[in-house]
Amino acid sequence: MTVLTNELRESLFDPKALATRLLELVVERPILFMQLVWMATSTPVILADMLMSPSTCALACLLIAGWQHIDGGWNRAFQSHANQATESFAFEDALAVLGSHIEAGRIPAHDLAALFLEIYKLSLDPAQAFRRREMLSLLRGELSAAAQELKMQVLRTLVAKAKVEACPIDAFSAALDLATEGDVVAFVEPSELPTLYLEVILPKAGRVQFGQLGSKNSYLLCELALRCDSQLRQRFLNAVDVSGWSRETPSDASEQFVIRDQLIRRIRLHIYVLSRAIAAWPSQVPSELVGALSRAVHAGAIDRGDRHQLDAFNVSLTTGFLRTDEPSISLDLAAAIRRLEGKHLQTVVAQLCQIEEPAVLAEIVANTPASHNEQIASHLRTLTPDSSSKVVSLPALQTRVNALLAAGLIESAEVFNAVERDAVTLGPVQGREIARIRVELGMLIMRSDWAGLSAYALPTSLSPAERNDAVDALAFYRALAELKKEGGDFTGAEATFVRLNQRHPHVVAYAINLFVSRVHRLLNNDTFRLLSGNDLVEAKRYLSETERDVQPLIQHSVRDLKPFNINRIMLMLAAGLTRDALEVSLQMREAGYDAYFEGFGALAMARLGSKRQALTALTEVERVFGRTEFLAAVRGNIDEHRPYSTVPSLVVDDDPVPGLRHAFEAFSRLGHEEQAQVLQERGRIDLYLLEQVRGACASLIAVAPMMEHLGMLRLEDNISGVLKQFLLSRLLIAQWAVQDQPRGGMAESGGVGERDIVISKGTVELAVLEALTVESVETTNLTSHFKKLFKYGNCRFFFHITYSRGANRGGIVKHLKTMCASPPDGINYQRAEDLPDNDSSPIGFNAFYTIESREIIMTFLVLDMGRPLSKKTAP
Repeated sequence: MTVLTNELRESLFDPKALATRLLELVVERPILFMQLVWMATSTPVILADMLMSPSTCALACLLIAGWQHIDGGWNRAFQSHANQATESFAFEDALAVLGSHIEAGRIPAHDLAALFLEIYKLSLDPAQAFRRREMLSLLRGELSAAAQELKMQVLRTLVAKAKVEACPIDAFSAALDLATEGDVVAFVEPSELPTLYLEVILPKAGRVQFGQLGSKNSYLLCELALRCDSQLRQRFLNAVDVSGWSRETPSDASEQFVIRDQLIRRIRLHIYVLSRAIAAWPSQVPSELVGALSRAVHAGAIDRGDRHQLDAFNVSLTTGFLRTDEPSISLDLAAAIRRLEGKHLQTVVAQLCQIEEPAVLAEIVANTPASHNEQIASHLRTLTPDSSSKVVSLPALQTRVNALLAAGLIESAEVFNAVERDAVTLGPVQGREIARIRVELGMLIMRSDWAGLSAYALPTSLSPAERNDAVDALAFYRALAELKKEGGDFTGAEATFVRLNQRHPHVVAYAINLFVSRVHRLLNNDTFRLLSGNDLVEAKRYLSETERDVQPLIQHSVRDLKPFNINRIMLMLAAGLTRDALEVSLQMREAGYDAYFEGFGALAMARLGSKRQALTALTEVERVFGRTEFLAAVRGNIDEHRPYSTVPSLVVDDDPVPGLRHAFEAFSRLGHEEQAQVLQERGRIDLYLLEQVRGACASLIAVAPMMEHLGMLRLEDNISGVLKQFLLSRLLIAQWAVQDQPRGGMAESGGVGERDIVISKGTVELAVLEALTVESVETTNLTSHFKKLFKYGNCRFFFHITYSRGANRGGIVKHLKTMCASPPDGINYQRAEDLPDNDSSPIGFNAFYTIESREIIMTFLVLDMGRPLSKKTAP
C-alpha cells in the first residue's frame, strides 16, 4: 500500500486519475482497504483523494470526525482549541463534498447510515460530546437536503442494523434521532419504530447512556405508537408485562438472578421512555400515555412476586458495586410530574406512593414543586427502614440518608441514619465515623441550630487521622452557618474556606463554597445588585478563576453544578455579563427544570430588553412552582428594581468520597490526552507512557531471578507476557487496554503484522511495544526489529525493548543510538535524548522523528535479565 500511494502523497496533481482507480481497487479487497485506512490516518493528504471518491467519501468524513489530536506541552489550551477549530472546518468542508456526491446520487444509503451511526456514537462520548454533537447536527443538515427516498433508505438501514445487533440501542437511538431531526418523520410508517422497540430493544433492555433516547426521541416513539392500529398501540402502552415475561423465563435457579436483572432493566427502560415523552409532550398529555406510565411504575414499585411486581427502584441498582452511569430515573419521573395536572397528576402520584425506596422518592420531592409532591412527601415520611426496599450495602444506606437530607426531610433522615449507625460490616470501614459526623452536622445546619453547632463536641475515640478530618468538617459546617444565618460573618466564612481549600484542593465543596462566600460578600445582602468599581473587577476575577479551576472538576456532577451555577449566574448578573448568565441558565435546563435557574433566566431576559418575554416565562415558572418568595422577588425587580436578599445556595456536604466518585466517573470518560493531563505531573501523555512502561520494565527486572528458577526466561513470549501483566496493573486507573500479540499494522512480507504488546484506549492505539532477547550486541536482529516497528502502528509512541541476557548493555545502547539515526525512507530523524539513570529503571534513550509534520517518539530500553541461557537449558 505504501508503494501504491507514494505517487499520490508526493504529487500535487493527479492527471491520470490514479486515486480513483486505486480506491476502486482497494474497496473490493478488505485487507488492502484496512491498510488504506491505516495509511490515511498517518498521512492525512490521502483523505482529500478519499473524499473525492464516492466509494470512500463517507469513510473519510468519519476519519476526520474521529481524529485524535496530539497537543504539545506548550500552551496546551491554545493548541487544543486551534486543533478543534481546524477539525470543525475540515469536517464542514468534508460534508460539503459529501453533499455534492449525495446530490449526484453517488453515495449508497448504507454508507450514509454507517456514517450517521458512528458519528452518533461519537456524540455520546462525554469527553467530546459538545463538539461531536455539532458534527452530528451538520450531518443531519446534509441529509435533510437529500432526496426523500434516500433518507428513508438510510432510516431503514439503521432499523435493519438494530434488528441484528447484540446491543441494538445505539442503532435504534440513531434511527429515532434521524427520524426526529432529519425531516423524515412525516414519511415514517407509524408501526415500524414501535414494533422494533417492542420486539428487539425492550427485550434486550440495554443500559441507557446520557444523550440516548432524549425527550424529543421518546416523544416521537410514543407519538408514533399512538398512531398505530389498536392492537400495536395496546402492546406498546402495556409493554411492561411481568407476568408474561416470568412465564417465558427458564426454571433453572442459577439463571434467576440474571433474568430478574433483565426484567428490571426492561421496566426501567420503559419508564425512561414514557417519562421523557410526557415531559416533552407539546400539548395536553394523552390519558393513554399517563396510564402506561402509571402501570409501568406500578410494576416496578415493590418486590411482590405474587402480584407480578419487581423492585425496579432499589437504590442498590445505582450504588456500590452495581452502580451504573445511566441517568437518574428520579429526575425523569420528576420532569414528567411537573408536566402533569389534575387527574393525570394524581394517577401517577398514586403509583409513585407505592414505591418503597426512600432515595428515589426523596430525589423526586427535591425536584418538584410542593403542589405536586405533597402526597409523595407524606408517603415518604411514613416509610421506615423495615417497610422500605431491602438493601444490604453500606453505600446504599448512606445514599438514602443523604437523599433525605437533600430533600429537607430531617426526621426521616434521622431514622435511616440510625440504621446506618447500627449496620454491622465485616470489618471497620474507613471514613464511616467521619461520614456520621458530617450527617449530624448537616442536620444541625438544616435545623438552623446555630447554638448546637457552636457547642458540638467531637468524639474522643477518633484516631489522629480521623480527628484531623473531623476538625476540618466542623470548621466547614460552622463556616456554612455564617453564610446561612442572618447577620453572618461572610468574611470569616471566606477565610475558613480559603484555609480548607488550600489544605484540601481535591474537595470541591471547599472550592465551591469559597466562591459562594465571595459572591455574597460582594452582593452584600442584595441578590440583584449591580457592581461597579473595585467590586466589579474582583467579581470578574473570581468568575475567571472558578471557570478555570472549579468548573472542570464538577462538569459531570449535577449535585455540585446546581449551587455552583446559581451563584455563578448571580455574580454574572451583578457584573453586567447578562447574556452569559442567560446562557448558563438555559444550559442547566438539561439537568432539570429549576425555579432558581428559570427565575434568573427571566431576569436576564428582562435586562437584555425582552421584558415581555421575561414576564411570560416567569408566569410559566410560577404555574409550575407556585408564587414562591424568590419568584415574587424576581418579578418585583423586573417591574420596580426592588432589592432582595436570598439564602446562599451551598454545597452542604464536605465528604470527599462523592466528589472523588464523580471525579473517577468523569475521569474514566475522558480521552487519553485528558487522562494523561491529570495523571502526569507535567500533563504530557508521552511522559506518562514512558513512566508506566519504564516502571513496568523495572518491575520485570526485579522478578527476573525468580522467573529464571521457574524456567520463564527461556522464551521471549513468556517474558513479554509478564511485562504485559505489570503494565495492566499500572494502567488500571486509566482503564487502558494492554493486548498481547495482537495483529495489526504491516509485516515485512506485506501482510498483517503481529505486534508483541499494544497499549490502547477504546479503539485508539496509543503505543506499540516490540521486544527481543539478545545474548550479545546482535546488530542485525536489533536493526530489523527497529525498522519493522514503524510499520506496526499508526500511533505516535513506540517502545523498542531489548531483554539482555549477559550482553554488554552499554554496547547495545551505543549500537541503537547509531542505528536509530538511519530510519526507513519517509521518516526524518531529529534527535536523541538519554533517559536519566538514577534508579533501578532500565537504561535507554528517546529518539525523535517526524513523518511529514507529525512527531514520532521511539523509546529504546535495555533490560538486564541475567546471565546468558546455557545450552543445556536452551529450548
